[in-house]
Amino acid sequence: MESELQELLAEQFYDLVPYNVAIIDRNFNIVQANHNFREYFGDWEGKKCYEVYKKSGKQCSACKTGEVFEKAEIQVSNESGIDKNDKICHYIVNLAPLKDKAGKVKYVVEMSIDVTETTRFQREYNIFFENVPSYLSIIDKNYKIVRANKKLRQTFGEIKGKHCYEVYKKRNKRCRRCPAALTFKDGKDHFSSETGMTFSGEEARYIVNTTALSKSEAGVQLVVEIATDITELTQLQDTLRKSHDFYATLIENSEIGIIAINEQNKTAVINSAAKNILSWNSSKKPVYNKLVQMLPNEFFRKANKKGMIVKKDETLVIDVNNKEIPVRFLAIELKSKNDILG
Repeated sequence: MESELQELLAEQFYDLVPYNVAIIDRNFNIVQANHNFREYFGDWEGKKCYEVYKKSGKQCSACKTGEVFEKAEIQVSNESGIDKNDKICHYIVNLAPLKDKAGKVKYVVEMSIDVTETTRFQREYNIFFENVPSYLSIIDKNYKIVRANKKLRQTFGEIKGKHCYEVYKKRNKRCRRCPAALTFKDGKDHFSSETGMTFSGEEARYIVNTTALSKSEAGVQLVVEIATDITELTQLQDTLRKSHDFYATLIENSEIGIIAINEQNKTAVINSAAKNILSWNSSKKPVYNKLVQMLPNEFFRKANKKGMIVKKDETLVIDVNNKEIPVRFLAIELKSKNDILG
């Protein structure tokens, strides 16, 4: 029974295993290989291992087979070669010594498996991770950054061995409202708006999204942080707000009464001077129909080509007490390029 089993294994085992199997002698000749090996690398009879694996005429500079013969230890290597169709391939190979009774390594058994698609995917992932125009980082449960992309490193500086709050905020302790902490706790995505500091000391504004990358029975082990830089947008908003506040202050404190209605005929502006003229004490702005009663009819006409509606050195307005108030009056159309605003 035992001899029959050995015979069956000798005849069929090589072709049953789901690996590319080759046996190499001390001169780096392939002395035996299975069907999978031939289908992957091509014909091997009478050839050196580097001729078949690499389509090369000389021994590899970092030869793992030589190391196994020398050290008599199992080796594992991630390799690139040329398959039987002359295409670049990637494979992981396990190399094990075959020893004689004296303990001397006579042959090396090499079992390889194709990882070309995995390698291609990994390469594409690395390219994406490095070059995506957002800050990307992978954070462990101790809030240490285990990987960060180029944009993050260029903006916030060195990340090796540092915590996320050290890199983003230049802090020495975790942020009170930490979206990553929430993801570690419940495994869900979380968002927040953050203010950090670049490696050069400038303020950085960004929107951060955290999502679980690695989960186990012990919970979330790794979190991915994707942060989008909104510094320029925030600066623009600040500039617009200051500009708005500047003109709003001028209008509100002008001694000239100013009233503006928008394209929906709603009162957008009525400053203090206009309220005083019209004796308007309500906290609410007057509605359109009320303005029709108080202001000259010319105010509601269409503007001419230059945007002028009416200009009078003297006319009358009616205050809330139906009292006629003599005023100088000017009405113009409000425009933004070709759009009428009011």
